Amino acid sequence: MKSKKVIRRKELAATISLLLAAYPAAYLQAQDVDQDVSDDSAGDELVTEEVIVTGIRRGLLNSIDIKESSTSIVEAISAEEIGKLPDISITDSLARLPGVTAQRLNGRSQVLSVRGLGPDFTTALLNGRPQVSSGDNRGVEFDQYPSEMISAAVVYKTPNAKLMGQGLAGTVDLQTIRPLEYGKQALAANARYVWNDISALNDDAPDDGWRGSFTYVDQFNDDTLGIAIGIAHADTPTQSERYNAWGYPEGPESAAVIGGSKPFAQSNTLERTGIIGTLEWAPKDTFRTSLDLYYTDFQEKQVLRGIEFPLWWSSAQLQDGYTINDGLVTQGTFGNVKGVMRNDVNDRNSELFAAGWNMQFDLNDKWILATDLSYSKMERDDILLETYSGTGPNGEGATDNLSFQMRPGQGALFSSVLDYTDPNLIFLTSPQGWGGDIVPGGQLGYNNSPSIEDELTVFDVRAEYAVGGDWLSSVEFGLNYQTREKGKIADEFFLALASGSNIAPLPTPTGFTNLSFIGIPGMVTYDPLAAIADGTYALTRNPNADVVIKSWVVEEDLTTAFVMVNFDTDVGNTMVYGNFGVQVVDTDQSSFAESASGTGSDTALVAVTGGDDFIGWLPSLNLTFDFGNNNLLRFAYARTLARARMDQMRASLEWSFDSSKSDSTDINNSPWGGSGGNPALRPWIANAFDISFEKYLEEGIGYLSLAAFYKDLDTW
Repeated sequence: MKSKKVIRRKELAATISLLLAAYPAAYLQAQDVDQDVSDDSAGDELVTEEVIVTGIRRGLLNSIDIKESSTSIVEAISAEEIGKLPDISITDSLARLPGVTAQRLNGRSQVLSVRGLGPDFTTALLNGRPQVSSGDNRGVEFDQYPSEMISAAVVYKTPNAKLMGQGLAGTVDLQTIRPLEYGKQALAANARYVWNDISALNDDAPDDGWRGSFTYVDQFNDDTLGIAIGIAHADTPTQSERYNAWGYPEGPESAAVIGGSKPFAQSNTLERTGIIGTLEWAPKDTFRTSLDLYYTDFQEKQVLRGIEFPLWWSSAQLQDGYTINDGLVTQGTFGNVKGVMRNDVNDRNSELFAAGWNMQFDLNDKWILATDLSYSKMERDDILLETYSGTGPNGEGATDNLSFQMRPGQGALFSSVLDYTDPNLIFLTSPQGWGGDIVPGGQLGYNNSPSIEDELTVFDVRAEYAVGGDWLSSVEFGLNYQTREKGKIADEFFLALASGSNIAPLPTPTGFTNLSFIGIPGMVTYDPLAAIADGTYALTRNPNADVVIKSWVVEEDLTTAFVMVNFDTDVGNTMVYGNFGVQVVDTDQSSFAESASGTGSDTALVAVTGGDDFIGWLPSLNLTFDFGNNNLLRFAYARTLARARMDQMRASLEWSFDSSKSDSTDINNSPWGGSGGNPALRPWIANAFDISFEKYLEEGIGYLSLAAFYKDLDTW
C-alpha cells in the first residue's frame, strides 16, 4: 500500500524575495493541515513534517510570542523578515502599538509618547544599551533609525530591576539581528520609488526620491562565527503649504482683526543613510561574545518661501468698507502694506555612532557572568537661516493695497496689486527695518547656527545564579556605570549687506514659488546660502545675553546597582511567576555655562557652574498569574523616574537690574530679575501600578487584552 504523509502546518505563508535562495527547497511547498499526499516511496511509515512560516504572519506571531513570554507588560513588533518593516523610520512602526503614539515633524513621525505622556518621559535603548539624542534634550528622535535596520522592538510599559535606562512612561528597546540566533544565510535587498501627490512647491526642490536597503547574514566555522551587515538609504521629499497668523488684536469697532500673516510654501528633503554591523563568536557552549556597530548620517533640508504681511500691527491702515461678522473683521483692504519676502533655509546635519561589546560566560550549571561595554556619540549642526527682500528699505519703495477675506479653517485669502514675481521690483533689503538697533537701516535676515554634541559611555557587569528551589528560580545582580556629556554652542548672526548699503539687486533668481493657496500668484526666489557663500552678506554676531545663555555643557555620572529575584511556583491550579527587585541609583550631575546680562557691547559675562549629588531607590515587582487555556493576569508595581531635560539643567542665567526700583524694599518688586536653567534639578519620580488581562487565541492567531495603569507623581 502507499504511505501517507501528514503535514501538520503550524504556520504558513508565502514570500518572494532574495531570501528564497537561502531556504531549502522543501520550504517552498506546503499543504493544508491533515491533507493526504500521495507518495510512491516504499513502506508504510507515517511521516510528520513541520512547515516554517515566513512573511507577514511570521512577524505578527513573533510579536505575540514576545508579549506572551515576557514577565513585564510589554508591546512588541517584529520584522517578518530582514529589512521588511515597511516604514521610513521605526517611529511609524512603533506608533501602531497600543498606548504608543508618534508626534510628527515636517510630515514624518519623529518622537514617541507612551500612554499619553510626552517624549521626555520615555527612554530608548539599542540592543539594551542607552542612546544619545540629536535633540537639545535627552529624548531620542527615532527618525534617526531606519526601520530596515531593526529586526524587533519592545516597549516596556512596566520595568524590572535589571532594565537600565528605564523611563517614567515606558522604555523602548530597539533590537538588531543576531546572526547566530538567526541561524541561516540570508541576502536581502529592496528598493522603493517615492513621490508626492503635490508637485514641488519650490522650483529648486525635488518632488521625488527613493529608498533602498541591503542586508547580508551568514554563519561560519561550524556555526560558531556569525556576521550581519546592512545598509539602508532614504531620500524622501515632502511638500506642505503653511499659513500662520500673527494674531487677532482688537481692531475697529472693538472687533478682532488680523494682525499680520506669515505663510510659507515649504519643501523638505530628508537624506538618511544607516549602516549596521554585528559580529558574533561562540567558540564553545560556555562562552559567547558579540560586537555591534551602528552608524547613521542624517541630512535634512527645508526650503521655505513666502511673504510676511505686517497688517494691523504695523504702519498699514485698514481702509473703509470692511465687513464685521460675529466680532471679527472678515474682509477688507489694508493700504500702505510693506510685505517682507522670505527666502528661508533650514539645514540639519547629524551623525550618530554607536558601538557595543558584550561577553557572556557560563561558569558552571549555576552561574552566568556577563559584561557589556558601549559607547555612543551624536554630532549635530544646524543652519536656521531667514533672509528678507522687498520693494525697498523701511519707509521707501512701493507699497501694496492688500485685500483679504477670512476663510473658516483656512486663514486669509489675499489679493495684491503688486507683482511679487517681478525681479526688477524686488531688492535685498529690510522692508520693515527690523533689527535696526544692531544693523543700521535694519537687518536683512538672521542666521541661527547651533551645534550639539552628545557623548555617552556605559559599562555593565552582571551575574545570574540559578537557585532551582521550589519557588525561587534565580537571582540576578549587577552594577552599571554611565558617564554622559552633552553640550550646545549657540552661534547667531544678523545679516547685512557686505557693501554697507541697505539695498541691493536680487541675486540670480532660482525660479518662482506659487503662493496661490493664499491668493498671491507667486514670488521670485533666490538661493540665500549661495548669497552668503559668495560674500553678498556680512554676518554680525549677536552678542546679547539672551543668546549667550543658550550655550551650555551638562555632565552626568550614574552608578546603578541592582538585584532581582526571579520566581516560579504553583498556587493551587494557578501558575505564578515573575520577579521583584530594586535599583539603587547614585547620581552626580553638573553643568558649566555663562551667566549674562545686557545687550551689544554692554553685555556682561560671568562663568557659572553648579550641580548636585543624590541617591535614589527604585523597587519593582512583576507578577503573572497563568490560569491555563492561555489566560494571563499580570500585575506590576514600580517606582520610576524621568530625568530633567538637559536644556533645563543648564547652569546659564540671564539676569538684569532695574535701577528705578533700587530703593524698593518689597520682595515682589525687587530690582533684580533673572531666568535660566537649574543644574540641581532632580528627576520626576512616580509610583506606578499596572494590571493587564491577556487572552491568547489558539494557533497563535492573535490575542485580546485589557489593561489599566495608575501613576502617582511623587516629585515633579
